[in-house]
Amino acid sequence: MRLFVLLSIISYAVSIRPKARHLRPEDVGLLHTDAFEQLSELYKNKKPKNQLEMMMDVSDIMAGYCESDDHECKNLAYESSMKAFHTATHEGFDFEYPDNFHSGLKHSLNNMYDTLETIHQDNLEDVIETLLEITSQMKEIDDAHVLQQTAALSAISIAVESTKLWHTVFYDSKNHPLRRLQGTEWASTIWNLGNGGDIGDSVYMAIIADVNAGFLRSRDIIVSAMGSSSMEGLISVIPAYLIGFTFFAIPASLIVASAIP
Repeated sequence: MRLFVLLSIISYAVSIRPKARHLRPEDVGLLHTDAFEQLSELYKNKKPKNQLEMMMDVSDIMAGYCESDDHECKNLAYESSMKAFHTATHEGFDFEYPDNFHSGLKHSLNNMYDTLETIHQDNLEDVIETLLEITSQMKEIDDAHVLQQTAALSAISIAVESTKLWHTVFYDSKNHPLRRLQGTEWASTIWNLGNGGDIGDSVYMAIIADVNAGFLRSRDIIVSAMGSSSMEGLISVIPAYLIGFTFFAIPASLIVASAIP
């Protein structure tokens, strides 16, 4: 299944509109935000009846990044989205760094996780400011493998945008359309977040699902390309990695959000 998803995402990444295809790693969170803004607009006046409907809504949004007459691209968007939802529903997101991951990037990512864990109702600006400082530190590292740096910058870019999103949904806006997903009866049983407790823990879980799912499931793209000795070959897979990160992040955080009591 992983090979099928990998090939689908690579094919999709080279087919989508140039504006989306030419994202920088540190901007991949903006694609995540754009997709969630479309989803929020869709759910202003309705709630998905079940997880299948939610999956199709996300697939429609991802297919929207294809050219209007590119049916192959749209088919790949649906196939990849469905596989990503299946992964998010049935598997966890415990993450371990790949072998030989750059120590400086690992240190920065550990700082990112520590910062995310502090999120609460009144410290959003401080958390975002710290994440942006960590982003700057990552950019200054000049001896990391290009794909490892891509992975790290993608992760923290998603973390920044995900933090803004889920903080708004669960702290700042009781009428936010995505609150309609909360506590749905079809939430995945593997994401049983319990009853009651600190909403900050649930917000943190949604953010971590975004980051870890994208990081973990798109890691195959890195592994497949790390053996390449051609810089041109390495650069060519970066769009696929960025798209893959977003594909897996969005279903993961949606499913966790639906499991919040």
